[in-house]
Amino acid sequence: MSSTESPFYNILEHEIKNITGQDALDDSTQEEVIEVVKKLVQMMEDASSIVDFFNKEDEIRSARRDIRRTIMMTSFEDENLRKIIMDEFMELAKVKFQ
Repeated sequence: MSSTESPFYNILEHEIKNITGQDALDDSTQEEVIEVVKKLVQMMEDASSIVDFFNKEDEIRSARRDIRRTIMMTSFEDENLRKIIMDEFMELAKVKFQ
């Protein structure tokens, strides 16, 4: 996992543990988290390459929708998790990709 992906992984892992009440993720869930983070980071990198991305509400809405759809396709889909991940990933993306 790259240094860019690690903070995103940490956020998703932490939130899944909070929602499920688990202290640790099983191997299959951990692998799924890694794959989801790779997809989401790639999406954020692509989106943030758009000139002035973080000032374009349409582009931000589109990125949030893509995050939501990606989380919905996982085994840990949860409405609260989805909202938290959309918000926290967008905030982290501002720091990492702006």
